[in-house]
Amino acid sequence: MTPAICHVAAVKADPGLFLYPEDANRLLSVSRMEKVRRLLPPAARAMSLAAELALLAALYETDPGFRPPARYEYAPGGAPFIPGGPFISLSHSGEYALAAACAVPIGIDIEGPARYHPALARKCLTNREQSVLSLSPFPEQAFRRCWVAKEAYVKFTGEGLKRPFGQVNAEEYTVEGLPLYRLHFDGHEAALCAGAPVELSLTLCRARDVIARF
Repeated sequence: MTPAICHVAAVKADPGLFLYPEDANRLLSVSRMEKVRRLLPPAARAMSLAAELALLAALYETDPGFRPPARYEYAPGGAPFIPGGPFISLSHSGEYALAAACAVPIGIDIEGPARYHPALARKCLTNREQSVLSLSPFPEQAFRRCWVAKEAYVKFTGEGLKRPFGQVNAEEYTVEGLPLYRLHFDGHEAALCAGAPVELSLTLCRARDVIARF
């Protein structure tokens, strides 16, 4: 069986981006517009907007006939989903927002550069993962690679942070036995967990380009 193509779009947040009201009404879901209005710091608004634009880009790559806004709802655990549509997952950290769309269930996570905290590692990593981390010449990156794998998995299952990360076993290309796909760009680490093998397609977008596309 040919693996499903999983389209992932990455959009760099742009605090200086101005969105005209008519563009906001045309592009953004009602829930996203309400969220953007509640976020006062420009950086937070920019990141929320980047997440929605990344989702639009991923849905367009999945179906060139797609036109915004994206009509999605939220599961009880808070994960977004499109009724009757492709499976989706969103994440943002550092300077980027990521969104994925696929025909099989998925979970995605991204982490930007951050300080390494040994106490957090001891709490969130299994004994095996801590052993691997202790031997790494780059413990900060090694920890983030573990973290995004676990975060992608609990987004895939819908458990979120309810499940202790110390109970999630992450390998280099599997997490809890499921396929795991790695992304690394511009100092950011990302991972995607899928319910079946997929073919990953990554698109790096500028926010203005996504707006102009529609």
